[in-house]
Amino acid sequence: MALAGGDTYYTGDGTSYTLGQVSAGNCNFMYDPGVGDNYAALNSEQWDSTLNCGRCAEVSCADSRCSDTTSTQTVYIVDRCPECSKGDLDLSPTVFKALTGSDPSRYSIKWKFVDCPVSGNIQYCTKSGSSSSWLAVQPANFANGVASVKIADQDVTMVDSCYYFLLNGGSNVDISAVDIQLTSVSGETITDTLSLTADVCTEGTSNFGRSTTQQSSTSQTSQSSTSESTQTPSTSAPTEAPTATTATPTAPVVSTGSSATQSEVSTYFNTLNSGSSSNGTSYQAGKVTAADESGSGVAILQASEAGVEKTSSTQPDDASQTNSDDTEQVTTKSEDSSSGTSPVFIALAVLAVVGGIALAAFAYRVKKKNADDKNIDRNEAMNRSFGTFSSPVRINETIAKI
Repeated sequence: MALAGGDTYYTGDGTSYTLGQVSAGNCNFMYDPGVGDNYAALNSEQWDSTLNCGRCAEVSCADSRCSDTTSTQTVYIVDRCPECSKGDLDLSPTVFKALTGSDPSRYSIKWKFVDCPVSGNIQYCTKSGSSSSWLAVQPANFANGVASVKIADQDVTMVDSCYYFLLNGGSNVDISAVDIQLTSVSGETITDTLSLTADVCTEGTSNFGRSTTQQSSTSQTSQSSTSESTQTPSTSAPTEAPTATTATPTAPVVSTGSSATQSEVSTYFNTLNSGSSSNGTSYQAGKVTAADESGSGVAILQASEAGVEKTSSTQPDDASQTNSDDTEQVTTKSEDSSSGTSPVFIALAVLAVVGGIALAAFAYRVKKKNADDKNIDRNEAMNRSFGTFSSPVRINETIAKI
């Protein structure tokens, strides 16, 4: 059957419908050339037993209600509209809106077949269940419509209700190296030697409309492992990972008794670099002066960058933040207001514990001595009761002598 070329315009009604995906159309395409929202269903009279599947149409609005009848949209024929009359197209909602500016309705349109804006080579998709004795091949991603197909130099038929060219003559073919010849509606012929696999699309070596040569000699192609076109999403370059920092160990911070005391102590240490404590002991910023036996206060300062490595902090302590330099207060203890634990207090506590232990030991020894004394007294009493000098015999002898 001869297919219409690209110079003939058709007029009819344009309507709108929604198609979930390309493979859901009556053409049953395994490969999506990038149809997106630019799809259409062709009327039954021009369906031509699926032979117009995969072709493209350039559509414009011919209705008086359209404000612009010159703008066009290119659509892929992927489906059939059984209730449509000749010249009618059932368009996607996106295309219908772009042409008419209206919500889905029925508008007069004008259209013609054109080359498809595809990229890459023709795809040869093999139907599931295909074998060397029953081979169904579906061309896809072609620029111009396919008018006829030969497989292994043999004529083919069409699979009912879907777009496949079937070789079912009873003769076995080597599907690992099979010749497939395509002829476009404009008469261009392409021949590819392919290694086919059931339910897989294999890329050919060329496409229609690439040159003026009518015959394209090709070699065997490598098999494509995908059955549908997938577009690789763009990935943003990962941001550079922040440089890891190691915190500088610092002495534990002893909290002060109140916010007023904190402010006073902070102000004092911000302005003080060196000096003497109340007991006359000299100190210097960055040095630690231990408490003496009199229980004097302990002053601990962290020097600026020259002495101790500073580390960044996202939430600095109000009591330790300075305004005049980089000196950071680590530990403070006010002589007037001390809430920490002094060495004298610790020593007294230790002495109290030791004294308590000693007292307990002394009490134990006294109690044990008393118990021993009682035992001795009891034993002596028993000895006196049953001793020789107190026995009844000796008493009788004594009386007799008297």
